Amino acid sequence: MEKRETEIRRVREGDAGALLAFYNSLGPGSKRMFRPLGDETILEECEKIIADNRAGIETKYDLVATEGGRVVGWAFLWEMDCGMPTFGLAVADSHRGQGLGSRLMDAVIEAGRAAGKSKVVLTVVQDNEKARRMYERRGFVRTGETVGEHDGLPYYVMEAHIGAEDV
Repeated sequence: MEKRETEIRRVREGDAGALLAFYNSLGPGSKRMFRPLGDETILEECEKIIADNRAGIETKYDLVATEGGRVVGWAFLWEMDCGMPTFGLAVADSHRGQGLGSRLMDAVIEAGRAAGKSKVVLTVVQDNEKARRMYERRGFVRTGETVGEHDGLPYYVMEAHIGAEDV
């Protein structure tokens, strides 16, 4: 099977359908760990994400990893208009364990730093050890615990200082 080139870029007009297909195709294990749009989403939700990334609005900073027009990974900083944006990350089941999550995370965190953000926050399901270790390697520390409002799962709240003034 031929290996396709993976492009990491900001979401743009026309990506809503591919983002929808990606999100709704995540397997049950992935959806247990990542569901900012619920168990399934609709095209209008994905179109809103694209709109919130437009120049002059930019309350969200969303990156996608694409191969042949298909989204295979998604990372974001949401609530960019507040002091500490929220980080999220998902990789297609077929692309897990290949370093794509790390590449997406590094790129989106760098974008937050470039935007002048000093901290980023995330939540991670407590038994998602692989993701938690990746976050810790990039400077995230546990700052609390919470229970998921919709799933009842235990989560760690983690923060990272990403701004130059915090180094």
